[in-house]
Amino acid sequence: MKGLRRFVALAAVAALGVAATVPASADQVTVSITNPGGSRTLYVENLLGQPLTALDFGTSRSQPFRVRVVDATMDRSGFQVLTTMSHLYKVSGQSYDWASKIASSDLAISYPPNPLNLLNVRAVVAPIFDMTETLTGTLCTTVQAAGGSCTVAMSAIDGLRQTVDLVIDLADLNNLPLIPQIGEVGDFTSPDFAGIGANDPAKPNTFTPTNRRVISGAVSTATTTLTSVTNALKALVAQQAVGSLVDPDTLSGAVRDALGGPVFDALPASSVQTIMDGLTATVRNIASADIVGQSGTYLSYPKLDVTVPDNTSPGSYQGTLVVTAVQL
Repeated sequence: MKGLRRFVALAAVAALGVAATVPASADQVTVSITNPGGSRTLYVENLLGQPLTALDFGTSRSQPFRVRVVDATMDRSGFQVLTTMSHLYKVSGQSYDWASKIASSDLAISYPPNPLNLLNVRAVVAPIFDMTETLTGTLCTTVQAAGGSCTVAMSAIDGLRQTVDLVIDLADLNNLPLIPQIGEVGDFTSPDFAGIGANDPAKPNTFTPTNRRVISGAVSTATTTLTSVTNALKALVAQQAVGSLVDPDTLSGAVRDALGGPVFDALPASSVQTIMDGLTATVRNIASADIVGQSGTYLSYPKLDVTVPDNTSPGSYQGTLVVTAVQL
């Protein structure tokens, strides 16, 4: 007996020694993720869509221009576009008479009767699906033989992002994920000292120019918005196969959870694919957090007006209008 115990111990040591000589192996898996970046671009243009570098009143007293904000799969954030105005200084050639000016308070922003327009508004949505299927025939028999059920039910499956087109009704924009608003009217009570005004000898050390908002956009989480986007999403996904709605690995993982690991693992890949292809998907009503971005073009058509005081010296005058986009 004593010799036997000694033999077993030696065998165990020998076995450990053999195991240690097996070379290690490893697989390398490339892990990737797509983080869809968006953009928001401001354009200041004339009414024909050309870049605006100057507004020449000539002898008129009002000049229209266009402000265009373009979102491309932009993150959920609002914006506003602000304008400031310097004084208009009398100019002769390349020289300015800083003492002769039309005050910024004599310039103002106003609007025509139809000052706002929108184009190609879309919402980017991260949908959530519930899925069901009743297996029949040989497939049902195979699943039952592996210990599973022929009724497959899965809930809260994260879907692939979908981009939905939304109806634009200028009379009621409350269905949109980003609701644009017309700007404000009024004069530039306090001047900006940017551009031409930067060289004004009377420029103070600190100043706060009057801002006039010419367009803004506010993120909407209203029920009207969520209902509108949900209806558009349901119409879109109704035309698509389940395989295009959910990442295949996410879908197969959900099927495994629904069938049970041992049942899933006992099935051939062809049977799993047949189950996946036969699923019926129902998209859930979206919540605010499910809208992950928006696209669209938002246009405003302000006018810059000037009132020339009666005692203004004859001549040509120049100043600088500053247009700034601010993220909210």
